[in-house]
Amino acid sequence: MERYGPRGLAIEKKALFEDVANRATALNADGPIMAAVFYSGTGEAVVDFVIDSYLDDVDGDGQGPPRPDLDEARSLLLDWVGSDTTGEPEVTYPDLDAGPAVRLRSQVSTKQLLGLWRQDTGSLTYAVLPPGVRSIVLASFTWRNMAQTEKVAQLAGELMATLQVTPVESGP
Repeated sequence: MERYGPRGLAIEKKALFEDVANRATALNADGPIMAAVFYSGTGEAVVDFVIDSYLDDVDGDGQGPPRPDLDEARSLLLDWVGSDTTGEPEVTYPDLDAGPAVRLRSQVSTKQLLGLWRQDTGSLTYAVLPPGVRSIVLASFTWRNMAQTEKVAQLAGELMATLQVTPVESGP
């Protein structure tokens, strides 16, 4: 927090420290592969980022159900965003270096403080199907400053374009 300097921080150091601690706890609750929060130069959180991988072969016998295809992944993502979505989610199918993907961009409105007001949250989720592996990779970006939507979407797209999956042989 010292790197922000006394004039650059738009919020109190204590508030920034609490925000970092709370987000770290919340983002790591499900044990993702990676979780990160990107902050502005003034110390305000811009976007949360979580990446995880899900295997469809739970018992390890190689006989699990087939991995979902892109259309099935789209349906799963649409079910996942739920009924609080504001407007129609935007669905695209980018071809990434890591494999074909489904990209779902939506805005979710949730009730806050005993339902007295609503908070809009932007959401951008990629479901990537790397070739040669049975897993599906999910990368999720969420943000609350809706004025940052286009910038976050652009930066997320640039980040996802660099994603690579390198399978590792398991063995003794």
